[in-house]
Amino acid sequence: MITIPRIQNIESSRVVHELISKPLGTYLIRASTKNDDIVSQIKTQLETNSCPYVVLSVRADETLYPSPIMNYRLPLIGPNGEHDTIKILEEYKQNENNSEIDELPTLKQECIVTEGDTNWEIKRNLFQKSYIYIYSSDDDNNDIEGSTICNFQDGSMTIDVYNKRMKNEEQSFQHEFSILKNLSYFHIVSFYGICYESDQIKYLVFANNGKSLKSLCPIVEDTKRLLVKKLSMIGYQIACGMIYLEYKHIIHRDLHSRNILSDKNDYVRIADFGHAIIKDDDDERFQQSIKNSKLNFQTRRLAPECLSSPPQDGQLMDSIETLLTRFSSKSDVWAYGLIFIELMMKENNDVYPYLPIKSNNDDEIIQIIQHVKLERMMHKKPDNCPKSIYDILEKCWSYNPEDRISFWDIRNEMMRIFKSQNN
Repeated sequence: MITIPRIQNIESSRVVHELISKPLGTYLIRASTKNDDIVSQIKTQLETNSCPYVVLSVRADETLYPSPIMNYRLPLIGPNGEHDTIKILEEYKQNENNSEIDELPTLKQECIVTEGDTNWEIKRNLFQKSYIYIYSSDDDNNDIEGSTICNFQDGSMTIDVYNKRMKNEEQSFQHEFSILKNLSYFHIVSFYGICYESDQIKYLVFANNGKSLKSLCPIVEDTKRLLVKKLSMIGYQIACGMIYLEYKHIIHRDLHSRNILSDKNDYVRIADFGHAIIKDDDDERFQQSIKNSKLNFQTRRLAPECLSSPPQDGQLMDSIETLLTRFSSKSDVWAYGLIFIELMMKENNDVYPYLPIKSNNDDEIIQIIQHVKLERMMHKKPDNCPKSIYDILEKCWSYNPEDRISFWDIRNEMMRIFKSQNN
């Protein structure tokens, strides 16, 4: 007998935290939210047409499904206009063994979230400490600095997670946590919660969403056609994630190959939000976001408007406060373009390889200002970069931000290129 499910009011980002530590088959049903069409990447095998719907989220086996939390959109109103919540699960169960659609996870027990609960902590005793591994400088995964990897035991299976270790960084910890807890999208790294080792040492806990794109450089395929397909699909997925961040009024400010993860199925996700800021109509929140975020930027990836005017008497002309207000989604577009240059290069190289890396940081900054801001030079096309891809990159590097291509158009262009290789 199917029990009457409870339709809960809970944000999609919170669902992951609630279900990830539960046994397989644990589920909850939540009311739809205004951004489900953009943020949830909900499976739509169960037809809902245009009628009101609810979202069924279920803890699934990540070895069988693309995500440990699978979401399904279910109609709230029956074919005869009736509103019967028990029929929500009846329809789902009727489709569990339907050969015409992908196999659905089996439902076992409902998860009821305590109303008003905002606790994101994952208890330390849930981690199998014998599996803890600290990345060393020569490890393939050292792209996630100061991180550990361990197994997270949920009672029925083991989950690999990354723990971003933060010591004596309370301001940075709270800033990144405040952003991550409101994100929920397939092409954004999956955030599970926080963990405390002591008052000084804290962890942000993420899904093991694969290795960084940097560790896969250079991207090489047997034929040019396969290379174009690979690059365009990577580009499409990153653009999808950036569109979502735009919707959330978030500027990443540190977009490069080390902060993009790719798993064994070639799913791509954006990570590391330590530099991210929220830029919306709330100026006070914007200024506070800038204050709390990290400020150590990688100069070679900055758009021209984010670089200072030429120095005079050895001093930069623009204050750091002025430069910080110039970051926007369009400066993220500039950095997005440089990711594909990285993908064409050997792992230990940096963008603008024809500009020598200066040992003195001030000399390095002046060199980039001269090349990017004064001479208005775009990055040269690598010999192995397909022209169709580089044509998009040139649009990412228009000198004036308002002239740059949007992430919406980038997404569409990348999908067009991908489909053209299937003909």
